[in-house]
Amino acid sequence: MRKTALFLIFISFWVRFLGIDFPSPTPYKYINDYVGIIDKAIAEKIISLGKELEDKSGAQLTTVIIDTVGNMTIEEYAVELFRKWGIGQKGKDNGVLLLVAIKDRQMRIEIGYGLEGAIPDGKAGRIRDEYIIPYFKEGDYSKGVYYGYLALAKEIAKEYNIDLAFDINSQLPATTQNRRPAIEEFIIFVVTLIIVLLILSAGVQYRGPMGPSGPFGPGGFGSSRGFKGSSGGGFGRFGGGRSGGGGASGKW
Repeated sequence: MRKTALFLIFISFWVRFLGIDFPSPTPYKYINDYVGIIDKAIAEKIISLGKELEDKSGAQLTTVIIDTVGNMTIEEYAVELFRKWGIGQKGKDNGVLLLVAIKDRQMRIEIGYGLEGAIPDGKAGRIRDEYIIPYFKEGDYSKGVYYGYLALAKEIAKEYNIDLAFDINSQLPATTQNRRPAIEEFIIFVVTLIIVLLILSAGVQYRGPMGPSGPFGPGGFGSSRGFKGSSGGGFGRFGGGRSGGGGASGKW
């Protein structure tokens, strides 16, 4: 009975992968648009920046635009695609994937092991909220992908302490579209601090609004820690890097 249950669980898991045709990297490597929605001029800028970033740091930042992830979640698809392509250098795992599923209206930033310190989940979430989702909501996928790519490249360059000829700061928007006013951020901070102090004073260990599995817990929105341990395949022109399971997902 126990063996049968384990077998059914195994089968149900792999059924999710049936019918999923993972694409091969395009010759452009840094921009893989299988839907045909990215402007040519923007695609050329991404290729130029991606190449310079890799030449100077070894890190590989690629974006993939597909129609749908099928029966899989956006997190499952991103991890599996990352593994199959082997984004990043083998042993350094310094790859980043920006995945966009147009029909599903979902996106995912998947971070390699070696860059989780430079782009933790919170920072990936801010890039998603400030540079990607606002433009996707307006139907401007080219700008959303471009600004998201620039913001990620900026963090990678900062991590490696390299200067890029590509002027990222001049290309990124000066202000974000959905950033809270400073007074609102201050009020949220004060209210949160008061709540935490009250809970601590009552001797109750704070575990988040819905416990450890709630939206603000370790398994909440924008995180897929359960996929740690994926191995890189070094497929195509990538180097065999591994996904760390961190990053941020989003819908629009």
